[in-house]
Amino acid sequence: MFKPFFISFFLLLSWSLHADNNMFAKQESQETEIGTPPDPSKLKPNWWSYFQVDPERLSVRIQKTVDLLNNLSQELSEDQRRVGMALVAQITTNFQNYQELLKAQKELPPIEQKNFEGTYTFEQFLSLGKAITDENRKLSSLKLKVKLDQSNMRSDSSHLDTITADYLPLSSSNPQKFIKGLEIIATKLTLELDTLKLKNQSAQVTRKEEEIAKLDEEVAYARNNIDNTGIQFSRLEQQVAQAELRYYRSQEDLLKAQIAQIDRQFDSLHSQSIFNFLLARSLRKVEWVQYRIEYLLAQILARPGREDVKKIYKVIASLKEEQAITEKELPDWRKGADFSHKKALASGDQKEIQLSQQALSQVYSIESALAFNDFLFIQTDAFIRAHYRTLKDRLIEFREMVKRGYKKYGQWGNKSLFKLGEAPITFFGLLKLVFIIFVAYILAKFTRKLVEYWGGKQKKIRKAGVYTLSRLIYYVIIFWGVIAGISSVGVDFTTFAVIAGALSVGIGFGLQSIVNNFVAGIIVLFEKRLRVKDIIQLETGELGSVMEINVRTTLIKTFDNLEVLVPNSEFVSKKFVNWTLSDKTRRVSVPFSVAYGTDKELVKEVVISAAKEVPTTCQDKEPQVWLRRLGDNGLELELIVWVNEYVQGVVPMATIPRYMWELETALQNHHIKIPYPVRDVQLTQV
Repeated sequence: MFKPFFISFFLLLSWSLHADNNMFAKQESQETEIGTPPDPSKLKPNWWSYFQVDPERLSVRIQKTVDLLNNLSQELSEDQRRVGMALVAQITTNFQNYQELLKAQKELPPIEQKNFEGTYTFEQFLSLGKAITDENRKLSSLKLKVKLDQSNMRSDSSHLDTITADYLPLSSSNPQKFIKGLEIIATKLTLELDTLKLKNQSAQVTRKEEEIAKLDEEVAYARNNIDNTGIQFSRLEQQVAQAELRYYRSQEDLLKAQIAQIDRQFDSLHSQSIFNFLLARSLRKVEWVQYRIEYLLAQILARPGREDVKKIYKVIASLKEEQAITEKELPDWRKGADFSHKKALASGDQKEIQLSQQALSQVYSIESALAFNDFLFIQTDAFIRAHYRTLKDRLIEFREMVKRGYKKYGQWGNKSLFKLGEAPITFFGLLKLVFIIFVAYILAKFTRKLVEYWGGKQKKIRKAGVYTLSRLIYYVIIFWGVIAGISSVGVDFTTFAVIAGALSVGIGFGLQSIVNNFVAGIIVLFEKRLRVKDIIQLETGELGSVMEINVRTTLIKTFDNLEVLVPNSEFVSKKFVNWTLSDKTRRVSVPFSVAYGTDKELVKEVVISAAKEVPTTCQDKEPQVWLRRLGDNGLELELIVWVNEYVQGVVPMATIPRYMWELETALQNHHIKIPYPVRDVQLTQV
């Protein structure tokens, strides 16, 4: 089942590898003369090489091919002949166009070198700007044509591949193969025509770029060689005033047209007129901006250094803002004008066609005026750099460059990503939120360290109170930082409260543990039942010193130097022992035993004396010896002593072992026996 498919695929692949232009590539190894025109039913991979000859022979071969195609088309059925003759007519026309394009292929003469000498008047400099603006627009148009032709070539090449794939499996005797062969020839000719056109247009683009480069050189030369003595400020001021008057009149015309539209039902002609009035007003505004820039340029040239550069940049910024509105709306106006023109052509209404053409003309004029204004803005910056050279001027120039860059490239950061209530949230808004919270965090941390440092210097203030105060200040600053950050992005707190209420159920279930521990931490700090450096013992048996009381957990370091993180809720809902809450002294019981018959008074005297030798024993409370039980092996006694480990910095877990050490030493020194278990074993003979 797959054998025919693989055979067809192999034939297609092998034919494609020998084709010219991805399908029918010229075989460089085959340079023999081909004397017969290509037969559509028996096309070979190198069939196009038949036409790659000098113009004289090409004309003869084209005629032979056309005659052959006409003769072969006569042998088709009536329906197939109609399709075939239409393709032959298309091929004939394409051959004619191909010959004409080949004849038109000529190398463009080199651009004449122009020597820049002398000075330029201000008007000549502006004329150069208009010339280079027009040439740039022509270059953009040429590049657009090249791009479209490249797209057409890709489409034709893809279509040629598709036809070829359908052509290869067909038998030579099948009339359909003849039709497919004609389609291949016609498509190949179209592809070659596009190639020639693209070559011509690419040459024109290169030529135009060279011409613009020469104009750029002349503009740069003229900028440094302008005769500023002949600048007529009165004429420039008059141009500005007249442009302003034309702008306001166009605005009045637009307003009148809009008022007239209110009293009418929908009228497409009147709507088109309003659109034209809108374009006219925008054009007049751009022209007004143009004359104001020209006047500013003249001032910089004629009176360099007199005006404050900061004021000049301020004027430039205001002019750019006025023009930016038109630049933003221009793409929509272009689409609207194109749509109106197509609609007018479809309707055939001459009045509507005239109005749509007027709209297209005005859009083109606005684009040209904006391009010229951009040239003037660039020249203004160049003149400022040339005539304002102090360090202050350079700093102002750098600041303006940063501001312009932010306005030009930072607009995407002000686009709404999503909305929180009615407030649009932008990237820069989120960045501001993160920055404010970060600053609040740094400030809170610095303030906490400062309070702790200040508290450490105050001997009359308890360390636990200082720690609590520092933590509360830390949380308050963080809280207000979050509030300020949320306010900075424009979120209304009423909306925020509604959203928080809607999410309260989810927060209650999902964040219950976090909120519980946070509130418990605040309670612990306010109650002061648990402080840093306190010795505590949990229900689970862990014994250690409190190191930190954080938002969610409390850090405890055990006497084995293990750090245990305990949720704050444990200190609110469960029992724990604080060994140093209000008093650092505590009573400990040290059990020991002596043999029966030992003098109890002697034991009491020896043990109390030994207990007093231990440094942690409180001297204001007399140790005691209690007889707890008459044990199986001896008297079971207990030393009751009050201790304060903080005197020596002793670990509480080592207190009882120290007393037992001293007791055993004292009893041995006084030959008091410590009993040990005795067991009687009786053996009976069976």
